[in-house]
Amino acid sequence: MNITELNELLMVKNVPQDLYSLEGGLPSESYCIEKTEDKWHLYYSERGVKETINYYDTEEEVVDAFLSEIDKYI
Repeated sequence: MNITELNELLMVKNVPQDLYSLEGGLPSESYCIEKTEDKWHLYYSERGVKETINYYDTEEEVVDAFLSEIDKYI
């Protein structure tokens, strides 16, 4: 699954949009995916601080990990 498909799934499942960001940034209390130069960064953003969960080589890996993190919401 890629980011576009993930976004569609989250919308269909009515996951609150303030729970995540698929474009990175520092939203408050949100799970985030951000494309870095050569990796995908999965982190939790809280009060302007990125708490790294992990870095991944592929888009598919980061999407799978993201889904595991928010599984209780979908």
